[in-house]
Amino acid sequence: MKQKLLVTILLAVLFLVQCEKKETDESLLSPVEEQKIVAIGDTLSRRLINTLVLELTKAIQEGGPEHAISVCNTTALQLTSKVAQESGKQVNIKRTTRRYRNPANAPDRWEEAALAFFEKKIQQGESPAYMIQKIDKDGEIIYRYYKPLKVGTLCLSCHGNPDDISPAVLEELKKRYPEDHATGYQEGDFRGVIRVEMRGLLTR
Repeated sequence: MKQKLLVTILLAVLFLVQCEKKETDESLLSPVEEQKIVAIGDTLSRRLINTLVLELTKAIQEGGPEHAISVCNTTALQLTSKVAQESGKQVNIKRTTRRYRNPANAPDRWEEAALAFFEKKIQQGESPAYMIQKIDKDGEIIYRYYKPLKVGTLCLSCHGNPDDISPAVLEELKKRYPEDHATGYQEGDFRGVIRVEMRGLLTR
């Protein structure tokens, strides 16, 4: 009886593992697939970076870093969606990190895997330009392109050491992001990734 119970439990565990593997399988890409994915992902991620930097720079010039926080809080996600929509492709774009400020930017498990990949490579002294996931989810092929982001000088006024951030900025952060995890960075630190998800663009 105990042996039968043990076998049943073992089979159930194996079944769950196989289901998990099928859902999160990341197959190798062909050269043609990789070229297309990189072209789309790099173009859109750079476009988003330029759009956000221009918007935040304008906000800082108009009202200082605390004003940039309010602009980021109200328009960053809208601008991200706008870049995706204007691409004319079936894409979804997201900024994500383990130390997120906006809960909407929290990583899912595939994004967690991508963040871990970049963190490991950086610890090893490497600087990969991108990572691609090819996911077979319920029979649908989904491609995810990830571009790493590092902390620049412009970022430090809101993401740097709290001791070096102005009281006005800290107060604004506390008001808008009561569970903020995104301070304590130094220039050049790995901040997170831009993820460009693509559906219906390529075939096997």
